[in-house]
Amino acid sequence: WELNNARQQAFREHPYITSGLNFVWIKGNTGLPVECIEGTAFASFGSINSFQTSIKMGFVFPDTGKTPANHPTRPSQPWSAVISDFLSAIPIGDYVIMYTLKKPDYSKWDVQIKQDLILLGATKITTLAAQATKAPFIFACRRGDLTFIPIQKVGASFSGTTDTSFGIFGVWKEGFLNTPIIGPSKSWTSIHWRKKALENPTFDQEELRIYGLTSDNNEKFLGTIKSLDTSISDIDAGKYPFLKVQMYTKDDTNRTPTQLKYLRIQYAPYPELAINPLKHFVFKDKLQEGEKVTLEIAVENVSDYDMDTVWNKFDLQFNNNHEFLFTRLDSIKAGKFEKLILSYNKIPQPGNNQILVETNPFGTLFTQEQFHFNNYASLTYNVARDNINPLLDVTFDGEHIMNRDIVSPTPKILIRLKDDNNFLLLKDTSVLAVSIKFPDGHIEDYNYSNPKVKFIPATPGSKTNQAMIEINGAFNDSIHELIIVDKDVSGNRSGIKKSYDYKVAFDVVNKQTITRILNYPNPFSTRTQFIFTLTGNRIPDHIKIQIMTITGKVVKEIFKEELGPLKIGVNKTTYWWDGTDTYSDKLANGVYLYRVVVKDNQQDVEIREVNNNIQKAFRGNLGKMVLLR
Repeated sequence: WELNNARQQAFREHPYITSGLNFVWIKGNTGLPVECIEGTAFASFGSINSFQTSIKMGFVFPDTGKTPANHPTRPSQPWSAVISDFLSAIPIGDYVIMYTLKKPDYSKWDVQIKQDLILLGATKITTLAAQATKAPFIFACRRGDLTFIPIQKVGASFSGTTDTSFGIFGVWKEGFLNTPIIGPSKSWTSIHWRKKALENPTFDQEELRIYGLTSDNNEKFLGTIKSLDTSISDIDAGKYPFLKVQMYTKDDTNRTPTQLKYLRIQYAPYPELAINPLKHFVFKDKLQEGEKVTLEIAVENVSDYDMDTVWNKFDLQFNNNHEFLFTRLDSIKAGKFEKLILSYNKIPQPGNNQILVETNPFGTLFTQEQFHFNNYASLTYNVARDNINPLLDVTFDGEHIMNRDIVSPTPKILIRLKDDNNFLLLKDTSVLAVSIKFPDGHIEDYNYSNPKVKFIPATPGSKTNQAMIEINGAFNDSIHELIIVDKDVSGNRSGIKKSYDYKVAFDVVNKQTITRILNYPNPFSTRTQFIFTLTGNRIPDHIKIQIMTITGKVVKEIFKEELGPLKIGVNKTTYWWDGTDTYSDKLANGVYLYRVVVKDNQQDVEIREVNNNIQKAFRGNLGKMVLLR
């Protein structure tokens, strides 16, 4: 048998052994085997000599028959009685291991052997005695320990090898206790320690072993200390800013370690910093695309010593790319904190990002302090990608037009692109591209070198992220087409077309005209308004609508100033006529006529005929309306 891979016993042929049992006794407190001491005829406990000069950690007994007359304890008695005496000598808590020698016949064993082994836990003895085929048997237990499950291994036959292995517990005769690494220190002062033994009298031996550690973690043995109070001021803290102390203890007799009551190292420590978000913390972990990272976190001096200049490192990680930034704090007084502020002008990329913060980073910037494990902070944040389309708004002289509406020959075209993301400002001219298709089919790009085009970028700090283009042009008669392509800074577009985002046709008539004025609704019951189209480049000076009975009596006159704001193009008056006369009296139901007088510079403005169906509602210069209450 072997213990920790070392052979423990050898046994040679012996005239007393035709078949037998080999017992191993291991002390439960030490884990070491008990040696078999050999005599002139027999060995310990009346076992048989092995005739070996070494490796005698085992006791051999025949399993049947009687002892010879010269046996020291049991002359001419069954060997089973000698085995029983041996087992009785093994105290509670010690290990008993047994394996068979040669080829025992279990059916011939005395009842005493069977009972002793079964009481120890070898329950398979009963089966082995009854079966016809014989085989080797290995058994192990820890006497009186119910937590140790007995080992029972039965071989297949005597023609093969049977083996097993298992673990045991024991107490070693020596050991040591290491302190954590102590320091860093500006200067070392003294060591004080107290101890006690677990027994009296004691055979304990102990000492302190001192190890110095350099700043780059190289360790050197500096010597031993046995006195309880010792000065260590001669240790150079500049060379060895850290110490490790090992208490070594040895007890060959009882194998009980010296109990350390306390161990104190006196020294002058360095300051100690710690990142402490409980003192101050400003951080936003959900950002929009284009939003800058903001971080403020407290660095606290948790020691009684002022800390000089402190450098701080930020490791900004975007999609596995690293960017390092360094900042400096002039000093941090003992017990106070300073705000560590990240100032980063670049825009983080969409997705999950991370910031690793290290105050007083190792390397050339490092200032000695006590610990470094509390100098770190790890922060994650998510930047939401901007997937929202911008909004495009187009007006001609302040009005939204329908496709092919008439506009002024010199319209002020205002194009506004608005984005809800106020962090990605629309300040680059690339966000808007404008072109106009002329009646002959050619398309002209209105770039920003054109004096008719003015680009107005979004203003930082404004509530609205908006870019604008003003176009002040002059157009000939016919239909033109405005084409706009836009995008925000993230590349989102306002439209769904691939080639353009907005397109509208506008009609230009340079000659000053007015179409027939219609009233709507017609017939009406409570009120009606007037609809007409103006062309040219200015609003006529004078517009008057006269409402008459069918006999030609004028009952109401409505002037330009009452009609509300007018523009070149289609006009729907904000003025509503409620069917009353000049004196606000209600007119009777029936048919009424109306006549329109339009002049500019005291000249009549031409009436522009545009629709034959509308013409049918007029006779000469008169229109017809019906009042039904």
